[in-house]
Amino acid sequence: MVGLGTDHGVRTSALLTDMDQPLGHAVGNALEVVESLEVLQGGGPADVVEVTLALARRMVELAGGGTDPADVIADGSAMDRWNAMIEAQGGDPAAPLVRASEIETVTVTSGGFIRRIDARKVGEAAWRLGAGRARKEDPVSASAGSCSAPLPVIGSSRATRCSTCISTTRHDSRPRSTRSTVPSRSATNLPLPVSSSTNGSMPDMATIDTDLRQHFERDGFVVLPDFVDPAACDALKERANRLVAGFEPDATVRSIFSTNQQTRTSDEYFLGSGDDIRFFFEEEAFGPDGELAQPLELSINKFGHAQHDLDPVFDSFSRTPDLADLADRLGFGNHVLVQSMYIFKQPHIGGEVTCHNDHTFIWTDPMSCVGLWFAVEDATVDNGCMWALPGGHRIPVKQRFHRQAGGTAFEVFDDSPYPTDGLVSLEATKGTVIVLDGRLPHLSGANRSDHSRHAYTLHVVDPAADYPADNWLQRPGLPLRGFRG
Repeated sequence: MVGLGTDHGVRTSALLTDMDQPLGHAVGNALEVVESLEVLQGGGPADVVEVTLALARRMVELAGGGTDPADVIADGSAMDRWNAMIEAQGGDPAAPLVRASEIETVTVTSGGFIRRIDARKVGEAAWRLGAGRARKEDPVSASAGSCSAPLPVIGSSRATRCSTCISTTRHDSRPRSTRSTVPSRSATNLPLPVSSSTNGSMPDMATIDTDLRQHFERDGFVVLPDFVDPAACDALKERANRLVAGFEPDATVRSIFSTNQQTRTSDEYFLGSGDDIRFFFEEEAFGPDGELAQPLELSINKFGHAQHDLDPVFDSFSRTPDLADLADRLGFGNHVLVQSMYIFKQPHIGGEVTCHNDHTFIWTDPMSCVGLWFAVEDATVDNGCMWALPGGHRIPVKQRFHRQAGGTAFEVFDDSPYPTDGLVSLEATKGTVIVLDGRLPHLSGANRSDHSRHAYTLHVVDPAADYPADNWLQRPGLPLRGFRG
């Protein structure tokens, strides 16, 4: 090839790369486009990034240029050029790619490392799925292929994000807070990624950690399916139901949780919950007569905010070696657990949580809050899953919720709402953990379905950061502990 190019007066160079194992996580036409776009947006598997930069740098060198391709990826101009290329050919960079009509997930049954993958067999499998052809007249499917890890949502840097072939799609930008038969755009970030080794050696754990952390720092969240054993979720749910069964409300503790009318929640019962386990009702739990319109166990919105320190089941769930290791990998392993909530999202009356970020309510200087959201039950668009704005953690925080004489107040820095264009649904199966940067705008819709959506959340902060005395959540006499106790 080098000789052919040289003979025709073209400066040509060749790089020898290992073809014994697949490159990256995706095999297939649209799937590989998604992975390539992820690299253009500053992410992507480490091996794909390495080969891409090596090829691009050699091309720049041959052309006599001086720009490092890594710089144009970092500043977004590489993605801008991609968008311009699509538009120049009459295309829409924000248009969704095709998705497979049938999707099958193959799950490993035990832990371990991938030491080698037979590239030929992977290629043959993709061909048999329709991603390639045996004869030139054979059709080629753009959506067929396989992935060794879920691919993230990819879209134009100037438009709403589009779904991958492995996601169900809805390309409107407004989240649905009521039941809908239209499937949503969903976001699935790479789980703890497995790096393929080119020499048969064990994968580089530093590369795995870097890949995961880059996703978190780029998008402001990361979704990790199957992080918690389903049995642990069942045990937590059983304990939550037992705690509710032991709750005996009276007129003085009928506190309602709402993000729409926060002043209504700022009663003495709510403000004293930082070092206790207290229960809060759904806004629609009570009928016109002031009595519960359904049984107590179907009326509670959530309880909190210190069960992670006060209840042994919640304590053990909140402090595991896996969770401590994940926090280390994402850069907040030294944080302490300041707040916990068990959220029921009850059938038919589960309340909407409007767009907000956690730093507003758990303020530190500098900002250090990180949220961990665990799906105790499956979370779908129908039953009020979370929605988040990828990259939204770079938007300046708009307000701060704090105590003042007589109750609480919002200190407003910017009264404009958070943008809704580009929100993606974070549908999650039981056992999934979603890690959220404290500045990330997120919300969840109302639950009008027949199914509850139990979830457990933790919020952690850096103990070295300043925690203001007028933060709404205070824990007098209750020491702060980290992931390792």
